[in-house]
This record gives sequence, structure tokens and C-alpha cells, in this order.
Amino acid sequence: MKKVQTIDAFRGIQKRFVSFLSIVIIVFIGAGSYLLTSSLSQGLRKTGDEYFRQHNYMDLQMISSLGINDQQIIELSKVDGVEAVEGTVQLDGKIGLSKDMSNVILLTTTKKINLPEMIEGRLPTNNTECAIPYDFSVSRNLKINDMVKISSSFNDEPALINNDVKIVGIYNHPNYIRKNAAYAILIDRSLLNEDLFNNIYNRAYVLQKQNDNNTYSDSYFETQSQLKDRLYSMKTSLEGSSIEHARQLGNKKIDEKQKEAYIQLDDAQRQIDEGKAQLEKELANALAKINSGQAQLDESYNQLISSKQQIEYNESLLRQSEIQYNTTTKRLEKYHLTAENLIFISEQLLKILNDLDEFMDNPIFDGQFTRESAQLLIDKLNSLIDYIDENIESKIIEVIESLYPEAKEVVEEFINDLNKDAKDLIAYHEENMDDF
Repeated sequence: MKKVQTIDAFRGIQKRFVSFLSIVIIVFIGAGSYLLTSSLSQGLRKTGDEYFRQHNYMDLQMISSLGINDQQIIELSKVDGVEAVEGTVQLDGKIGLSKDMSNVILLTTTKKINLPEMIEGRLPTNNTECAIPYDFSVSRNLKINDMVKISSSFNDEPALINNDVKIVGIYNHPNYIRKNAAYAILIDRSLLNEDLFNNIYNRAYVLQKQNDNNTYSDSYFETQSQLKDRLYSMKTSLEGSSIEHARQLGNKKIDEKQKEAYIQLDDAQRQIDEGKAQLEKELANALAKINSGQAQLDESYNQLISSKQQIEYNESLLRQSEIQYNTTTKRLEKYHLTAENLIFISEQLLKILNDLDEFMDNPIFDGQFTRESAQLLIDKLNSLIDYIDENIESKIIEVIESLYPEAKEVVEEFINDLNKDAKDLIAYHEENMDDF
């Protein structure tokens, strides 16, 4: 019976060989895919576990808005199952060149947990250095020794003591290996403004004790959950110690500020006393100077009055001198005009005399006067009289008027008489011309 069934099965396979072969291939592909996926999954988990162990990637992270101090770090390290605890400060910030700034996370470096994988350079060691992620250096075209600006604030106050830093390292961080994860810029703790942070952290990385459990195994997650519960049970005591620590820091700051205030008050009081003494001394000196100055002022006032009177007297003399100057100037002008007129009169008289001498030298006047010579003489005298009337008489009157104004009428009368006598003489000769 079994033999018949086997023969029948082989016959069925032969008749449907293609279908049978397809089924076999599908089974092999399915089994192969399962084995490949399982192998890849195990490989990825092993690779991830090795990477996390190599860089001491944290197992748990504690975040506190009240802050975590060094004493609390020590207490957390003593919890059962804890390998190490390390504090850090994480802030929101900006980094870039001048105005081109990018939003990033600022993270202080650690020495035991969450150790970065350095691609190039080293970690920052002072307040003038920083390290940047590899992806960020590529996207922003930044390299080692480039200078960048970083900034951050805490409670509306600058969180950093320096904003210009040099890139000294490029890295990959185990806490930011996800795609499109935020960029974390590593800085040294010395870059923080400790007046704001007071040597406290806002995060604590917890590393649980190493065991043979894979990071992705159920036993690992069970151990992690138990450790998490133990740490969570310390929440109340940690918060209380944080509050007490904050209170102590506050009281310490208050005491320091009060001490500084008292010192400043004492110094201010000393300065006030010194200033008061100095002021009194200066006031006494000022009063002495004022009294001395008042005496000088009175003397200066008297001198001013005397000077004013002297100025008024000098002004009076100046006005008199000005009047005399104007009068003298006018007189000089008159004298100058008179001198010019006298010169003119002298020249004209000399010309008349010379003309008359030349006229008398005429041979016609030799011997006795004849009718012809008498007529020539009369004509000459008439012309001379006319010339004197036109050119000399007015000048003589001006000279006499300028020198002796009161003699003007007498001179005019004298000149008129001379003219009259001359004309009478001419008329006489004309009447008696027939006797020649």
C-alpha cells in the first residue's frame, strides 16, 4: 500500500513538476530570507552593543531643573547596580560666522560616559575652544582652527564668558547618531558663567554595571528597569538636597553680598568723612579767597570808577582835539586855496606887467604921444582892465575873504574905485585925443 502511494506521489510530481518546483523555490526563498534577516539583526545588535560599550554610552539619564551637585553625583554612584555617574550641562545655543547663526545644543565634555568618537583633532580643554559634529562641519564647510561665534543664555543672562572660540575637534557623538538629530557642540566647563551655574549640572549620565547581557536583551532591559526604580526612589531625597543646596548657595551669596555691601558702606562712609573734611577745608579756603577776592574786587571797582572818569575826560579831550583838528583842517584847506590864489594872482600880475613892458617898448611910443599911440594905449588899458575883471578880481576877493573876511567890502570898494579911476582916465584921454 505504501509502495503504491509513493509511486502515485512521484507520478503526481512528474505531472505537476513546474508547480512542485515553484513551491520548493518559494520555500527555499522564505527560509533564506528568514535566516538572512535573523543573521543581520543579530549582527546589527552586536555592532550596536559593541559601539555603545566602546564609548560608554549612558544607560540612563537624569534631568533636574533644580540642578545636580557633586555630592548628589557621589550619592548616585553608590546606588546598587551603578557603575559610574557623571554630570554635564546642556544648553540651547547658537553657533556660526557673524550673522549666519544656527541653532544648536551646547554640551560640556565628559571623561567617562558618552565619550565621542573623534574624527579629527581633539576635545576642547579651555574657554576658547570647541568641537563640532562631523555632519555639521560638512554642511557648514567648517574645519579645524576655524573661528566661530557661539552664544547662549540662562535666566535671561549670558551663559558663556566668551563668544569667540576656535574649532579644535570634529567628532561623532553616541547620543546624537540618529538621522536629522540636533547638532551638539562640545565645550569645556570653563566656558560657562559660574556665577549662574555655581558648579552644578542640569543632567547626570548613569552607566550601569557591565554584564554579559546584550544591550538589546530582555535581561538588560529588566536590569535597567530595576536600576531606574532604585534611582527614582531617591527622587524625594535628591530634590530635598537640591533645594537645600540651592538654599545654602543662596544664603552664601546673600552673606557674600551683605559682606560686600557692608564693606562698600564702610568704604563709602570713610569716603564721606574724608570728603566732608576735605570739603570743610576747601570751604574755609574758599571763604578766605572770597574775602580776599572781595577786597580785590572793591579795589578793582574803585580803579574801574577812576578809569571810567579818566576815559570820560580823555573822550572829552579827544572830542576837543577832533574839533580842533577839523577846524585846523578847514583852515589849512583855506590857506592852501589862498596860497594857490595868491600864486595865481602873482603869476597873472607878472604876466600883465611883462605884457605892458613889451607893449611900451613899441617904437611908436618914442618921443611925444601921437593920436595913434594914444589910441593903442587906450585899447591896451581896456583889454588889461577886462582881463583883471575876468581873471584876477575874483581871486583877490577870495584871498581877502579867506584871510580877512571883515575886509571884503573895503576891498571890493577899493577895486571898484580903481576900475572907476582907470575908466575915467581912459575916458579923459579919449576926449582929449584930438589935441594929439
